[in-house]
Amino acid sequence: MLDCSFGRRYRWYGMRLPVYCLQITAVAVTVCHGIFCDKAISIEPPPPARVAEIAKILPSKPAGIGVPIGDRAAWEKIAGLPHYAEDVLRTANRLLEQDSPQTSEADYLEFSKTGNRSNYEGKADSRRHRLSIFVQAEGLENKGRFLPYIKEELAKILAEPTWVLPSHDKGLENFKGTKAEIDLWTAMTVWNLATADTILGDHLDSETRAKIRAEAQRRVFQPMLAQIRGEGPAAWWIASSFNWNAVVHAGVTGAALALVESPEERAEFAVEAEQNIRAYLGGFKADGYAEEGLSYWNYGFGHYVLLAETLLQATNGRINLYAEERARRVAQFPKALEVLPGTYPAFGDCVVSMEPSAWVLRILNARYQFGWKGGEAFPMLDSMYAPLLYAAAISTAFSPGEAAVSPPGQEAFSNSSTTWFPESQVLIARPLDPATGLGLACKGGNNGESHGHLDQGSFAVFSGDQGMIIDPGAAVYSAATFDSRRYDNKILNSYGHSVPVVAGQLQKAGTKHGSRVVEKASTDDRDSLVLDLADAYSVPSVKRLTRRFDYDRTGASCVTITDTFEFSSPEAFATALVTFGTVREVQPGVLTITRGGRSVQVEVSTGGAAFTLKQEIIPEKLKSGPEQARRIEVALKEKTADGQVVMRITPVVSANPASQP
Repeated sequence: MLDCSFGRRYRWYGMRLPVYCLQITAVAVTVCHGIFCDKAISIEPPPPARVAEIAKILPSKPAGIGVPIGDRAAWEKIAGLPHYAEDVLRTANRLLEQDSPQTSEADYLEFSKTGNRSNYEGKADSRRHRLSIFVQAEGLENKGRFLPYIKEELAKILAEPTWVLPSHDKGLENFKGTKAEIDLWTAMTVWNLATADTILGDHLDSETRAKIRAEAQRRVFQPMLAQIRGEGPAAWWIASSFNWNAVVHAGVTGAALALVESPEERAEFAVEAEQNIRAYLGGFKADGYAEEGLSYWNYGFGHYVLLAETLLQATNGRINLYAEERARRVAQFPKALEVLPGTYPAFGDCVVSMEPSAWVLRILNARYQFGWKGGEAFPMLDSMYAPLLYAAAISTAFSPGEAAVSPPGQEAFSNSSTTWFPESQVLIARPLDPATGLGLACKGGNNGESHGHLDQGSFAVFSGDQGMIIDPGAAVYSAATFDSRRYDNKILNSYGHSVPVVAGQLQKAGTKHGSRVVEKASTDDRDSLVLDLADAYSVPSVKRLTRRFDYDRTGASCVTITDTFEFSSPEAFATALVTFGTVREVQPGVLTITRGGRSVQVEVSTGGAAFTLKQEIIPEKLKSGPEQARRIEVALKEKTADGQVVMRITPVVSANPASQP
């Protein structure tokens, strides 16, 4: 069942969620969820012997990724990729009819005044998307038709007062020119420009090419070399475990290999990235789980793959980031996370309905020889990567016949019925028949994870391609998302998750507020997990608080959630279900939840204690779109010293099987 057939195919053109709505504007979440951390660190300089070794391997002249426009045989091969030329040229022609976006000083300053980040970021994203499409279209046609538009977008990007996003420039020092920091957007921008230069070469005028190099030196290469050489404090992201490490290293290193003249300097960039990218891998637990979620796996680990491909090419395989054992395990994360074909839980700051980037899986399938079904087919870039010319350049030039670069090894996740991430306390349970059975994803962990929510004991139940009970995923980012107000948001705190409210209290933030695994068992027919949730709350009267998940994959399949509690004195107790579906109480204590032509039944029992059912819409906006989450509260009417709430979830089979999607 877990064949990584990639599910629904994302189109990178036409209707497209802009990158800023997904990950590109992701702020690094430190312990305090600060915006663009000011903390500088000390790093070890690259070993001189390794730098000298790599300098001898690198070409004498800079060489970036991407097929030069003069290599018409290679471009004809690219044009033959399924849907590629058709989609690129159709989108390019459509964009020719639209004006290039204009950004103003007021747009940039809007975030510092109101916390709104979408206006400037949307325009900047659109500008880079246009550049990517026009360069690819010119590569396909080679007629000069798109060159004026490419020059226009390049000129506007090069004239931007800073490539640092407003949300990462809290003191506006980059905007004012008093600092030259390197953030996510800066790194991606410089690699985009370097790739355009690599592909188009002297089809660009000499003035534009010189300007690309001058701005890359001023904004990126000089500041980065100063940090590498210990001439100034190193930025916090250089040795961090967050997605910033992979994204910024990929952009800076890729651009340096394409634009920096000195092989010795290029080697400094390459070896520093080789050295410090390991800290990013260290952010993944040994079980391979990505605590930042699938969206950030796409973004962060996708850039790890882009960096790996670039360094492999530049060093003739001498720098091989795929050889890291943890990278192999992390590469399998989406396969292990998939509940039903094309369905994944949106734990943490993940977008609901997010799927793994198929172009990343294609490369990983070849490099590691995983043998995933459908893994050799060329996929279009997903919407997250559409504005990133360098991603298109690597993806289109990659051949599944490329030799594996990591020794064969046992796949980390081989049981098609159950995946258990022991360190992360995440269980994925799958039915015998994915067409009719329910799938379950549930989690413990702690409430101090990067891009995490207050969600100990949260779970999601899937039927077909529908999330029936869901984790609502990421809320729309604002200035409050990464400061002390983060958990005022009902989507980010435990109110927006299918977890208990204990003595009127929600869960608390911090690594000490987590879960403990009491019991975990799996057989061919059943999975069970018991979590002690007491520490997730700060309620002194709690003597016992456990949540038990029982999954039965026999028959029609069944998910049972049992909350057992005991207090030192009577307290209130409630729990909840969160869904995008419509909810109907068909009889006392029995609900049906319907979404997308699928339905499940939820039977609530409390051991005879009286309870109420209440529905409400959670008003916070979600990154997944305009659909809002619905919360169903199950609350005991009277305070009590102990008790149990059981929710049994089963599929509703249509009387007319032909009507069941």
